Amino acid sequence: MAISIDLDAASMRSQVDEIRARLYAAREQRVHPGRDDKVVTAWNGLMLRALAEVGGALDRADYVDAARDLAAFLLTDLVRDGVVLRTWKDGEAKITGFLEDVASLADGLLTLYEVTGEPRWYEAARRLCDGMVERYFEPTAGFYDTAIDGDPLLVRPRTLDDNAVPAGRSTAALALLRLSLLSGEGRWREVAERTVAPLASAIGRAPVGLGNLAWALDLALADTREVAIAGDAEAEDTRTMVRAVLDRWNPWRVLAWGEADGVPLLDGRPAVGGHATAYVCRGFVCDAPTSAVAELQTALEVRPPS
Repeated sequence: MAISIDLDAASMRSQVDEIRARLYAAREQRVHPGRDDKVVTAWNGLMLRALAEVGGALDRADYVDAARDLAAFLLTDLVRDGVVLRTWKDGEAKITGFLEDVASLADGLLTLYEVTGEPRWYEAARRLCDGMVERYFEPTAGFYDTAIDGDPLLVRPRTLDDNAVPAGRSTAALALLRLSLLSGEGRWREVAERTVAPLASAIGRAPVGLGNLAWALDLALADTREVAIAGDAEAEDTRTMVRAVLDRWNPWRVLAWGEADGVPLLDGRPAVGGHATAYVCRGFVCDAPTSAVAELQTALEVRPPS
């Protein structure tokens, strides 16, 4: 049975607001629960990639700006003399970072580079990957969670499975594979393959527990595409081509654009005829350049591993 309270919407809203204010005032008399307000590099690296990726896909400048601000904060406040630190709180960063911290930050920076075309993010990611391989990777054993120069432990841990967040090992493999596609340097791919290959059969047996590693294996086996877009980064035709790449989900491609400073995929690939020009490549061997967005999209149709 319907019950009428004989109140219009404005009066109802006024009463609800008053009740909420009284409840809040009463609740404020209680002891507040403790709050964990430290910043963790690995988690923020994941957020960095998410902000950049969604900002690019939805053409949301506010998300991309937030990703830039986050990247600048992490690189300034949580990287000291090239060493990534684990946590930050009240202006102080501490604890030598784990593999997941370095790998997540590097992976997020690569995504931010793809979305902005700003080579500083690519260069930062490359430096982090250099240090990651040097300090966390052993040729005979693969990646460890802790750095070789970190605090000595009875047993140096090696996390294999993904839990609430992806394991450092799988994130490292993904970042290195993406960097190898952007740089053309096989050494990155070699380390990634040596990380993934020994666990390929385990991925088949426990795909839920090794989902991020399965993603890395998928990328290693896929018929990948390297996309270089040459042209004035502020010009509308360049932006249109970049959006045509970013707004379509494709986990098997990388994108380089903007200034060519230090980004190998852009080296020697100029704009043709003063127009934005796309080069779609496999192993740094490119198809004929095109200034037609439709041709670019056709060349980038989703291609599962063969």
